[in-house]
Amino acid sequence: MEARYPVLVLTDQGPREGETHLLNPYGAFIRCDFPLLLNEIATMSIEISERERLLTEVEAVWLEFKDLGQNGLMTPRGMVVRFVNLSRSDR
Repeated sequence: MEARYPVLVLTDQGPREGETHLLNPYGAFIRCDFPLLLNEIATMSIEISERERLLTEVEAVWLEFKDLGQNGLMTPRGMVVRFVNLSRSDR
């Protein structure tokens, strides 16, 4: 389903902010300036409401890229993640 929630991806290099665009019980499409590397695993916090957050491990399974920039390089702008070990109740 289409859903927009703020996310915070916690990595060894520090936190990265993003936003969900699509969400289902098994994963999400996240727009962000600095996505994970393909197959990289990290902790993600999804802010469902002011009082509710979903904290889960995720693995990047697909990256979306922008068109070539002025420097001739492709830049990632989003990622699809799958939820790792998400409990049945959280699904």
